[in-house]
Amino acid sequence: MFISVILGVVLRVIETFEPAYVEPITEFLRKFDFSTFVLDFILCFLLFAGSLHVNLSDLKGARATVFSYATLGVLISTILIGLTFNFIVHLFGIDLNPILGFLFGALISPTDPIAVLGILSKYKIPQKLKTEIIGESLFNDGVGVVVFAVIYSILIGGDESYSVSHIAKIFATEVFGGIGLLIG
Repeated sequence: MFISVILGVVLRVIETFEPAYVEPITEFLRKFDFSTFVLDFILCFLLFAGSLHVNLSDLKGARATVFSYATLGVLISTILIGLTFNFIVHLFGIDLNPILGFLFGALISPTDPIAVLGILSKYKIPQKLKTEIIGESLFNDGVGVVVFAVIYSILIGGDESYSVSHIAKIFATEVFGGIGLLIG
């Protein structure tokens, strides 16, 4: 993030004196699909790096806790962040579709496994708790992607997207499609 900020400042300074040098970079960034880059390329490396530090036998013993943290934790966090976001936006007099608050909640609810590993390595905590936290931080990304996809489909789908059958279809597509990719 720091490098991005510095690069942005440098590009603004260059643009002030020589706008022609910045135009190709600006055009490239406009066409660059950042979400595809992150979801299809970067995320797999982050999850792989985080999973290297997990003892699978310890994780197997904590699967119920990890599952509940990764699913219920992300869902509860998404709802609370969405409600809070909508409340704060409303206080400022901004009229937004409330679904956007929940979309934002789904986006920031999953914790970063690399950051969690970095923090946990500094403290001496019981191995069981460490396994549960690391496991949750690894699996909540998948849950977050599914929750984000469902909320996004509701946002762009119109009135018929609020039906239980539509939400179940999107949920099933994301979950079973992901499981199919893992098995295949």
